[in-house]
Amino acid sequence: MRVRKSIVSILIILFIFSSVFIFKGLGMWKTESEKQPIKFTTGEFAGQNNPDDIRGSYTFGDIQNNFEITVETLARAFDVKVEQPAEFQVKELEEKYSGLEGDVEIGTASVRFFVALYTGLPYATETFLPQWAFDILKGEGKISEELASDFESKGLIVDVKKTEISLSNDKTSKSSDEEHNEVFVIKGKTTVQEVLDAGVSQEEIEKLIGTVQNKNMVIRDICIDKGIEFSSVKEALTALLN
Repeated sequence: MRVRKSIVSILIILFIFSSVFIFKGLGMWKTESEKQPIKFTTGEFAGQNNPDDIRGSYTFGDIQNNFEITVETLARAFDVKVEQPAEFQVKELEEKYSGLEGDVEIGTASVRFFVALYTGLPYATETFLPQWAFDILKGEGKISEELASDFESKGLIVDVKKTEISLSNDKTSKSSDEEHNEVFVIKGKTTVQEVLDAGVSQEEIEKLIGTVQNKNMVIRDICIDKGIEFSSVKEALTALLN
């Protein structure tokens, strides 16, 4: 006896829904990827999540789930005022702070640095922090007075309201020999052409940011337009240069 097509269709639909229900019950069905940073494998922090593995795609909620820091603290530290701060993606900070003066960058690397300092975990790189984040670290006793003074002397604390940066290390002029011997560093205003001139091929650049229409465009602006994490592109290009 021939089975009607409508009956077969109904049976297939029932099978699909029942499978989803079963897998959900067993915890095997996930509609979203889980954000899980790598862990320290050695030393006193072995087994704990490494803040240096926080990616631009992480939300404040993801960070709260993996580290002892709340969404509210992160939002205050980076002046994020949205209805759902838990859903705010870290990479969005690059666009939020894209208008800062000089070569100051606040983005994914800043979040990694702040989370490490707040939780007392090791960090790989010191970078810029907005004044709000610095005030939280000092106010809650997360950093010592000595360390706070060190960060301030290095010009790492950014008064975003004034968009003025205290770069004490740059106040002394450099000699022409020093400038000549400087290693090329990718900054917030670096253009595609400058990276090409430094020795990275256009093909290598386009693997990271897609087709380049205008070589005079700033790489960070291209990343923001395309929703690409600038800090990751910067790290990749730096590795190519080295």
